[in-house]
Amino acid sequence: MLAFGVQLLKYTMSEQPLSSRLSLAQAMVSANSRSKAVYLGLENSKSAEEEGWGEGQPTVTVMGRDIRTMKRWGYQWKKDEADEPQSSAAAVHGEDGEEKPALWGLDLEALKKSSGSSQPGAGSSNLPIHTAHSARAYLLKSFDSPPDTTTGPESKRKSKSAAAKQAEKEENLGKLLGALDLVFKSWAGTLDAKELDRKAWSWYIRVRPDVADGVAGWGGKGVVKLADILALRRTT
Repeated sequence: MLAFGVQLLKYTMSEQPLSSRLSLAQAMVSANSRSKAVYLGLENSKSAEEEGWGEGQPTVTVMGRDIRTMKRWGYQWKKDEADEPQSSAAAVHGEDGEEKPALWGLDLEALKKSSGSSQPGAGSSNLPIHTAHSARAYLLKSFDSPPDTTTGPESKRKSKSAAAKQAEKEENLGKLLGALDLVFKSWAGTLDAKELDRKAWSWYIRVRPDVADGVAGWGGKGVVKLADILALRRTT
């Protein structure tokens, strides 16, 4: 879901730098995870979102989910934003000419826990956010290769070093992000941002890994099939 969100935002909010896309996508994932936890009975209290935390902060929609955001005041494009254009401006402009500031996704649950019963006013710059670093680290560690069933029992396989395992995960992530990018790129010239965002959720549902139903599948891993993702591309 996080990978879907990051690549989707490249096309629906193209003015956002990679670090912002990571933060915004993580905010969406966290909100959806909280809703699922309630559905499964793992949480029974109201979410910070339901209680109105972050009220007054601007919202954006990611995969059908409205999330609260905070402007990155004085943001300047950084050289390490690998796939982004270079600029010294604090904000860039969208296709409609309206100024589009860089954003962070707010961490409403952290805000609720840290603030007690008093909510900070709208526009406050002292708010907890979902950091790009944490979202990136989560992606980099999440995509193991599927078990190899052709080499015999696990105990007989040659173990890989930690560095080799991490390199393999990063390669797998690159393949996943590349496949998703091809999908969104194929539709970007046909669908506007709102339509692309709306379709992204149904596409995710179609290709997300199969895990056990209910609580048993909470946090479970499954096989991501790149062929199924690539099949979502628009055909001409």
